Amino acid sequence: MIALGLTVLVNVVAGLWFLVAAFRVGILWGICVLLIPGAALVFLVMHWAEAKTPFLISLLTGIGMLALLLSSKETLQTAAKDLLAQVQVHEPIEAEAVEKGQSKSDAPPAATEVESVSDAAKSADLLALKRVELDRLAQEMNRRYADLQARQATLDARDPAAVKAFNAEAKKYHEVRQQVAARKAELDGAAGKPPSPPLAPPPGR
Repeated sequence: MIALGLTVLVNVVAGLWFLVAAFRVGILWGICVLLIPGAALVFLVMHWAEAKTPFLISLLTGIGMLALLLSSKETLQTAAKDLLAQVQVHEPIEAEAVEKGQSKSDAPPAATEVESVSDAAKSADLLALKRVELDRLAQEMNRRYADLQARQATLDARDPAAVKAFNAEAKKYHEVRQQVAARKAELDGAAGKPPSPPLAPPPGR
């Protein structure tokens, strides 16, 4: 990148040198070269002695810039593929539909006291409400997962900015997914059911 920057700088200096040479020949020539397309070519042909040095420098640096850009293109593509390979999108969380006021399993009775019927009913209602909220969050995560998969399928690996933005979205999804999974495990424990087994990776990954 430093070599490319130096090449661009030399090319700009050569262009300014060419313009100064035109003004030295005549103010009208300088104005034409500056404002009229194609006037620089006419000036180059008619005043080769004055314009050849900046022209040749500009030509050589232009070829150098093209060569550097072509060589750096493969490097950028390799870096973009490496970034894309680091993207990990996890599978959607399985939602559990629970009707309000009902629990999939009964919580074990406390060892020191027996809850009243009303307290048990309130606990069951609260647990069911939490599961309904968890179900809503899980469905939202499923939609986000489908969106990420669709975006990943059309992601341009040659665009570092797009890859970086996608990685950030995938990382955010993963963090929220972990929070939802933790809440699911907490509700499973409160309901007295065994912890859910680890979710398998998505097919083909």
